[in-house]
Amino acid sequence: MRIQLGYPTAREEIAILDAQRIIHPLETIDQVLTSEDLLRAQSASREIHLAESVKKYVVGRRYPRDAVAPRRVSRRFTRADRLPFHARRRRSRR
Repeated sequence: MRIQLGYPTAREEIAILDAQRIIHPLETIDQVLTSEDLLRAQSASREIHLAESVKKYVVGRRYPRDAVAPRRVSRRFTRADRLPFHARRRRSRR
């Protein structure tokens, strides 16, 4: 299954803000399942088999440095390039 979520347009965001001035969406939410249903779903989710290759893929996406399939990293991008501007060391001019 693939789900693609986009961002609302500026006009749609304004409509959302206007609608929430009248009534907030949380005030109209109805219960969709019981606590017993939720506990059964949680229990069933623990029974799902997750292949080792899927685990490695997920961990590799989160921690690319430790990924199973190493990626080529450009030398142009150093650790200092990822720091916020104010945290970088300034070179002294002589």
